[in-house]
Amino acid sequence: MSGGFEESGKVCFRLSDALLDTTFFIDLHRRDFGATQIWESIFSGEMTASYSAVTAFELWIGQLSSDEAAYMQTIGPREEA
Repeated sequence: MSGGFEESGKVCFRLSDALLDTTFFIDLHRRDFGATQIWESIFSGEMTASYSAVTAFELWIGQLSSDEAAYMQTIGPREEA
């Protein structure tokens, strides 16, 4: 079971603390203070986050300028050491 765990015979899934939408990533690129604080909390492990397939698709199809799209490629998932 990918991403799940068993507890008392039931399959359970952990939820993220936040669901990041397209606007969050645009705000992050624009160095919005609130978005930056959330991003730092995610990277420090204080909170977890996810994004939907809709957000990924919106970013992919060009809702962003070419500079914003290039920036998004630099902040993708980190490799586990």
